[in-house]
Amino acid sequence: MRPAHLVWDADEVLWDWVMDFGRMVRAVPRALVTLDTLGHREYFRAKTGVWELIYGMHAAALERDWDPHLRIWTNGYPWRLWRISLDLPIMATVLGTPATGASSPADFAAHPRVFYRGDFVDQALRLRDPTARAAALAHMSPAAARVLTRQLDERPRDSTLKLPELAALAGKDSFGASRLLIDDEARNIHRFVASGRRGIQVLMPRYAMVWGRLPNTVWRDPWGRLEALSVDIAPRLAHALARAADPDGPERQQVVSAERVRGYHPVGFTFRVPGQRVRQEWMAPRKRLHRAARRSG
Repeated sequence: MRPAHLVWDADEVLWDWVMDFGRMVRAVPRALVTLDTLGHREYFRAKTGVWELIYGMHAAALERDWDPHLRIWTNGYPWRLWRISLDLPIMATVLGTPATGASSPADFAAHPRVFYRGDFVDQALRLRDPTARAAALAHMSPAAARVLTRQLDERPRDSTLKLPELAALAGKDSFGASRLLIDDEARNIHRFVASGRRGIQVLMPRYAMVWGRLPNTVWRDPWGRLEALSVDIAPRLAHALARAADPDGPERQQVVSAERVRGYHPVGFTFRVPGQRVRQEWMAPRKRLHRAARRSG
């Protein structure tokens, strides 16, 4: 299984993250004054052992003169991944140029090996045109065409779909060799497998406030919550990758672990996300889809 065969989800697969709701409540008066009501702080902890696993595959691929680079498919947005890369420089290393040494979010926005929410929206809007859709589907396998057609007809606003054919439409051809998705969401795995590929679902504890309405949010002590999430999933994930590389291996696998690692210190960091970035890169693309849906009736 080569790095170019793998598609990695980001949140809950490459790192755990939470927001401190108590801190957000205390910041409301200041936010009202500055009009930065969507700005917030996020806390991160790199997945235990996962980046070491990725780097090992990266180094082995370099030795064999294979494409060594990481592929990330996220429902997130470029500014956030760029900001994460400043505290997790191994990400830029394994992604490769043009992100290595990136000095601005634009380097990540255009990166050929990262697919974002905005990229999905661009293609979903383009494929609303029957002629464009027919032309696109004609170049896909029947399985992939069925997945995409069902998605656009039944859940056109769902930007979590991960389908390499969409990346090709967006000009990100580096996903063309994709054979396996590593993701924490079962529906993403289901659709990827339905397109004729394989998937590994990473199962981790979920933390949410207000009966699950605010995922990844805690009232206090974000670092303590991230500590509780730091379990050793890398060995079981490596085993699942080896099974997936076997032609007779399973189409779907689930990986779960509750074993803590002693003496291991994962990278942890925090930063503040500006409200302007949330509006421009997180909310605006989804609003474009909603407006298009309303216009079509």
